[in-house]
Amino acid sequence: MGYSSGSGRGQERPWKIHPVWRGIGCALLVLIPLMSWAGADILMKGGSPFPMPEELVKPVFVDVSIPNAEANMIINFINQTLRGVTMGHFFFTAVFVFLGFGVLSMVYAIFYRMMGPPRYSQFDARPEKRRRRRI
Repeated sequence: MGYSSGSGRGQERPWKIHPVWRGIGCALLVLIPLMSWAGADILMKGGSPFPMPEELVKPVFVDVSIPNAEANMIINFINQTLRGVTMGHFFFTAVFVFLGFGVLSMVYAIFYRMMGPPRYSQFDARPEKRRRRRI
């Protein structure tokens, strides 16, 4: 039978993932963007150490005039909700989310390398040691 014949679909995995780890991952999925928004808010309101471009300092405002009254109500609600929020909030939130998940991935990779399964099992051949050529 071929590789993709589906003969091994009823087999269970040899390892189990503890449900707590799923909960921690879900919490981090919510917590990192919230912390990133707070960090962007501190950076934008607390005075940054470098000058901000005009595009990041201007407030968010949806300026659309639609003849539909219901759509105008929704746009006005969005404008009232985003009062005081600048484009820099969204920009720095995205940057901090990217950095936060990147650092988390690096830390996870380091811990997995230290405490994970061994690189070679008993069935793997050891890599050949090359002799260095002297010049």
